[in-house]
Amino acid sequence: MKTMMALLGGLMLLAHANIASAIVPFKPVRRQIYNEAKQEGILTGLKKPSLRLTYNKARTTVTASIFSIGRQWPTLQDARMLQKTATFTLNNLPDGTLASPKKVAGQVWQQIYHLD
Repeated sequence: MKTMMALLGGLMLLAHANIASAIVPFKPVRRQIYNEAKQEGILTGLKKPSLRLTYNKARTTVTASIFSIGRQWPTLQDARMLQKTATFTLNNLPDGTLASPKKVAGQVWQQIYHLD
């Protein structure tokens, strides 16, 4: 019984090691994308901005969405609304870059327009 438990524990550690190598380090990626948005002035003028990341495993890309408080039509109540979006390709470069931006029509961040 003890050997079976030890074997099961060893298999679980091995499985955990295999899964851990496939995990994307979202905290550094999030920090890099947030800092890039801040440097480009994307966050200026937004009320309580927040960043959400959506990982696409098949394409190894991350879609970053910036939300902020805005007035939602027709009720004109404050709500968290999508403001800008960008797509980043995940890679691990020697300079420490984890995500490189994809440009669409010459821009990294795409503006989302709302009917007011």
